[in-house]
This record gives sequence, C-alpha cells and structure tokens, in this order.
Amino acid sequence: MYMAITTRTISSLDDLKTFIKEGKPALYHASKTSTVIPFDQIEQFYPDKELTLVNLSTLPAVMEMDEDRLMIKGPVTWKEARGFCHEHGRELPMWPTEELACVLSGIATSATGERSFNAGSLRAQVDEVTYLNHRAEEIVLSSQKALDSFEMYDKIQKGFREFKNAPFPYLSMEIDLMIGTEGQLGVITEAVLRTKPLENTEVLFIKVPQWEEDYSLHIKIMNKVQEFRNQFYCVELLDSNSLEFIEKEKRPDAEGDLIFLEYGVKLQDFVFEHFVTPLGLEDQVFVMEAAKFKEFRMEVPRGVQEYNSRNGVVKKGTDVQVRHMDFRKLLDLYRELAKSGIRYLLFGHFGDAHLHFNLLAKTDQVEDCTKLMSEFYDKITDMKCSPFAEHGIGLIKQNYVRPFYTKEHFDTFKKLKDLHDPKRQFFPGGFMEMTP
Repeated sequence: MYMAITTRTISSLDDLKTFIKEGKPALYHASKTSTVIPFDQIEQFYPDKELTLVNLSTLPAVMEMDEDRLMIKGPVTWKEARGFCHEHGRELPMWPTEELACVLSGIATSATGERSFNAGSLRAQVDEVTYLNHRAEEIVLSSQKALDSFEMYDKIQKGFREFKNAPFPYLSMEIDLMIGTEGQLGVITEAVLRTKPLENTEVLFIKVPQWEEDYSLHIKIMNKVQEFRNQFYCVELLDSNSLEFIEKEKRPDAEGDLIFLEYGVKLQDFVFEHFVTPLGLEDQVFVMEAAKFKEFRMEVPRGVQEYNSRNGVVKKGTDVQVRHMDFRKLLDLYRELAKSGIRYLLFGHFGDAHLHFNLLAKTDQVEDCTKLMSEFYDKITDMKCSPFAEHGIGLIKQNYVRPFYTKEHFDTFKKLKDLHDPKRQFFPGGFMEMTP
C-alpha cells in the first residue's frame, strides 16, 4: 500500500515560501525532463512515505541582461535563455542537449553539455545563486566566496577535479551548496550566469570505422583534440547504430561512425592546417553549417524516442566519464556490452571521454539489461572515473554510485542536511540521505 503522493502547483514566490514553511517533504520540479527521476513511477520509490510533488512551472519567468551577465528567475528553459542571449548578441558558454529543461534545475543537477569540452562545467559560468532555505529565507550565494572546509572531503574530491562532475557534489565555493546537490538543501529561485559574444560556427564531420571493429583512429583523434580545447567548442561521437535512427535521405554517406567538432567559422583554415592535415583526414571529412547541423543532431534522439514508443522499449544507459588514458578500457567494456544481443547505440561527448552506451531493451530483455548494467558499474569501480558525469544521480542511480562513497562522504552529507535541511523536507530519499 502506497502512502499518499499529493501535488501542489506554485504560482508565486510568496506561495512557495508559505509552502516551505509548512515543512512537508517535497520533490520540486518544473519541466520533468530528468532522466534519473521517473515521475511516472514515483510511488515505487516512496512506498511508505508521504510526499508532495511541487510544480514550479507556473512561477513567473524573468530574464534580464546586465552587460555580459544573464539574470534568470523562475522556470526559464535553456532554449529560452539562449534565444534571449542571441537577441543581445550573446551566447551561453555551455548548455545541455535537452534544451527544454529549465536552467535552475540544470544548476541543481550540475548539468553538462556538448560545449563542456571548451567551457568546462556549469559551475564555471554561474556567478550567483539565490535560493530559499528551510525557513523560506532568500539566501544569495557567490562564486567568489569560499565554503567552510571539510578537510577529509577536500582530500577525496581533489582526485576528481579533472571530471566535469564527480560521483558527489564538489564543495569549494558558496554556490556549490546548490550546484549538484539536486535540490536537497533548498529551492533555487534565481541565478546569474556569465555569457560570451555570439559567434558564427560550423561543424566538421570525420568519417571513422565502426568502433566495434576498429577504434584505433578514434583513439588517435581523441588524443589530438586535447590540443584544441581553446578552439573546438565540442567534440562528439555518433556511432553507426545511432545514425540508423536518422531518415535515410538525411543520413550522411558514411558506413561507419561519425566524429564531429564545432568551431568558429573564421578558424576553418586553421582547423584544416593544424588538425585535419596532420592526421591525414582530408578524404574523410565534410563541413556542415551550424543551423543545418542542429536539425541533423536532433534526428537521433527523436528517432530513438519514436522507436522506443513504437516497440515498448525500456532504455537503459551509461553516463560514465573516464580519464583520457583510460578511454581504450572504456571502449573495451562497451564492446562486451555490445555482444549482449540487445539493440544498442553509442554516442556522446567524445573529446571528454564521456560516452553514453544505451541499451534498447524489449520487455523480455529488461531483466538481462538490468543485470548487464550492474555488472558494468561493478567493473568501473576500480577505475578512476565519474560514473554519472552529466545527468545526476536522482533516485534510480543510487545503487550504482554507492561503491564510490566513503564514510567521509556520508558524514559530510549528514552534516549538510542537518544544517540546511533539519526537517528533511527537500527531496527526501535523495543521495545525501544514503547511509553506509
């Protein structure tokens, strides 16, 4: 018997403050685009607890541009934020692939995206965050003010600084209380983000063999692109299986995988002289305008979604980022998964050694798929890696992340919850409430 799951729609900041003061355990949402919180099955995660699903999508959405900084209040999506920036000749340094997600939610989950190759993590572009604490007080956090140190936690997190996100929140500056803590310490209501000048870009595609057969060229390109983090905005992969989800007439003439990278149009000669030619890729590349590329890029997730809906498929995927030196090991593990007999595709943030391997399991394959994922995550615990570098932990990834936690993690999480959420009203059951 499930306890009652109630809903609440918030239409004003005062309404939100009133609800928080009630101290009810709640899960806050806006666009419901999370891949790690299954809202349509939420009762299964709270079988004996009361919970309120709080809808923030009807709060007033406000955007203002102050020279090179964008101020956001309420449920503004990444698509809306980018459009507003473009009107002012500006651009966000980085945004997630799912542009219909809300920016403030992305801050809570420490979202990353294709342009993280050049711009780094979302933390790098957030100047200020305003949130409501457990007393419904508005608190402003700065990227320039340091947090009180957690000595042992500091030592642990230093080893993960090379990754976009660690298996746990980075805790260094004030804003880190809200970035990557997934709403477990308060509700974000406002943020100030840095922007950059808007620039015309183009995309260079590289035809490479199927990674299952031969990934030697993949490795060579992976090593070379590290020299161009200041020039290339993103370096991504779509494998041959991903390309099958694009309509044939829109599909490039390529039998293998595609690696693509984006850069400013004015750098085309530089890219060919210093990147394409030294690798001997002249006969394996073609260029696409950024606008056309955007349409092409969205064909894959749309095609996958249509296939899944049509065939009753359950998608299960990885979100692992490894060190560049371990990229070969990661591809070998994915080769093992590819032999399962379950349809799959491999895509993602190639330049960051951060690829998504998605298994498209039919109903009678779900159990095998779940077992394969568990075995995969068991194998990577011995590697220095980030198991969930982009989409967060939420509810469905907690078992996989547990092996990456030590007593210091659990102790730090408890201290933070005791201080900032003494009633355990913010996202009950989140990873910060896990115990050894």
